[in-house]
This record gives sequence, structure tokens and C-alpha cells, in this order.
Amino acid sequence: MNARWLFLPLVLRHKLPAARFRIPTIDEVEATYGPVRSDPDKAFALPGRLPAVERSHAIEHGWGREYWLRFASPGPDRDTAWAHVYEPLAAENAASLIYGHGLSVELEAYDGMVDGLAGLVGRGIRVIRLEAPWHVRRRPAGWYGGERFVATQPLGALELLPTAAREMGILAGWCRQQGRGRVAFGGISMGALTAQLAAMRARAWPERHRPDVLFLVTTSDNVAALAFESGISRGVALPEALHAGGWNEANLNAFGAIIDPGLMAPIVPSNIVMVLGRSDAVTPCRRGASLAEHWNLPGRNLFLYNRGHFTVPIGMFRDRAPLERLVERLQPKTSVTLGQIQLKLAAAPQQPAKTP
Repeated sequence: MNARWLFLPLVLRHKLPAARFRIPTIDEVEATYGPVRSDPDKAFALPGRLPAVERSHAIEHGWGREYWLRFASPGPDRDTAWAHVYEPLAAENAASLIYGHGLSVELEAYDGMVDGLAGLVGRGIRVIRLEAPWHVRRRPAGWYGGERFVATQPLGALELLPTAAREMGILAGWCRQQGRGRVAFGGISMGALTAQLAAMRARAWPERHRPDVLFLVTTSDNVAALAFESGISRGVALPEALHAGGWNEANLNAFGAIIDPGLMAPIVPSNIVMVLGRSDAVTPCRRGASLAEHWNLPGRNLFLYNRGHFTVPIGMFRDRAPLERLVERLQPKTSVTLGQIQLKLAAAPQQPAKTP
């Protein structure tokens, strides 16, 4: 990732644009997605014949094991979907978290985990990191990771999010084959938008492909609005590119409804955990909070911090409360923290010692 800084002199010298925009016309998007608006569930249907999920050789560590999964993607590119798996050594019937990353965050270019999820493996949870389309191995030639998502809006969102959502559903089915553990869909930013979309559309999928739990970090109730409101969108001059292509908030919202999470909770609200930052300028907090309100999330499932978009996940290294709540919902019968054990012992009536 640091190698990208080597290109900074070129950017400053030549004033290169942040993205190579290829904004589609309204007619182009209408031709493909106009019919979908009347019945979006059909557009999100899983393949009639599910792809075989291949598993790589596993490497065992002291903390658990890691390996890769790959399968044919149901998306329009027909490429290969990849997922990096970290699981406990005793993985039989382990709960699973299928997690999506943020835009242009290519985790395989980092050294290790960067968001505190590693500790979940020690709690007996399998962590599956799904690589989003157009990132890392899936990056089209000539584009940087995630560029196509921004540069081809709104087509970028209409292609990437449904593709990744269906891939989460395929992975959920694979998890059910591994045992009886619960399955969560989760993610940060773009990954959270994917996870909530997958959960909503999963109501039309076979039960084994549906999530039991949702874990959403910095999310939004309106995907189309982010094209004009997000700090990243404004930073790369996306609003100007959209206006030049004939797009405005009204016609964007007409298609954005296909990928919005809806106003009714897709699963039981007590099984939805949401983490937001009050200073978030990328996925504005008010939109995530609106979603939590419409979904009627319990207070203990909503975590609000005085942080920005990128410091929210960093904060979870120190404040583990959101992850602890996730563990409770994934392992409702067995999840007890050390602090809870100590409180129970302190509250228990003291029995007199028996004489031998």
C-alpha cells in the first residue's frame, strides 16, 4: 500500500484526476436496470446451480488456521470470488462472520489484520474476509483497486453491491455445510452496505443462505445519497462528473432504491449490531442512525462514538464492546466474558465451608 505514495509527484506535477470517469448515460442504466425495479429479488437470485467452493491448503498457527476459498462469481464479470478464512483449530460447529471491506481497502496488501477482528478467532468464531469485486486479485487491468466502483457510478454500485451480496449468500451456504454454528454478515463502509443488502435480499433465498446476525460498521440508509454527500465522493469530484453526465439526486434515487437496505429490519433487531461515528464524513452518522431507528435496534446494539469514519474501526482495538456484543449474538448460549464471570461470582451467595 505504501508503494502508492511513489506516484504522488506525478499527481502533483500533472494534476491527474482521482478517478478515470466513465459515467454511463441514464438510458444505458435504464436499459439494464429499469426492468429490475419492479422485482429486485429476481436480480438478486442465487444461481440455480450453486458454484463449487474450493478450499486451499490450510496453514496452522498457534491461534488457529488460515486458508482461502474461491468460487465462480455470479456477477456480470463472471470472474473468481476469493475469501480469506481465519478459524479456530476446533472449528467444528464454529460460528462464522462473513465480512466485507471498505472501498479501495485491499487487505492482502497490508501486513496482518487492521481492524481488531483477529480476536474473534480466539473466541471460537470463524472470520471470512470476502474480497470485493474490482479489488486485489479481482482488479481489472488498467484500474486501481475500487476505482471502477467510483468512476462508473451509478452502474458501479448497481454491479458491485449485488454481486458481493450474492457471494455472501453462497459463502453462508458453505458455512452451514461446516456445522451448526450461527452465521453473520458484516462489514465496514462499502462492506456494511453489502452486508445489509445481502440480509434484505436473503429473505428470498433458501434458509441455509440467510444470516442469523448482522454486524454493520459505519453504514447508511441511502446508498445513492452517498454519491453526493460522502467525503470520498466529493474528494474525487464525483458529484461534478455525475452532473455532467445528466444525473441528479432524483434520478439516482430511482435506481438507488434497488440497493438500499429498506426501512424494515431484515432480521430480528436484537441480532443486528451497528457501530457509527458521530464525526463520520464518508458515511454520515445521521444516515446510519436513521437506519437504526427505522429498524428499531435495541439500545445496547447501537454503538455511537465521537470518531470519524476511519477511527471507528481503529477504536475497536481498544474498546471491544461492539465485538463482545457480536460474540453474544453469534454464541448466545456460551458467550460469557471474564468480567461477567467475575460479577456472577461476586453476586453469588457465599456457602459456608464444609468440615471434612
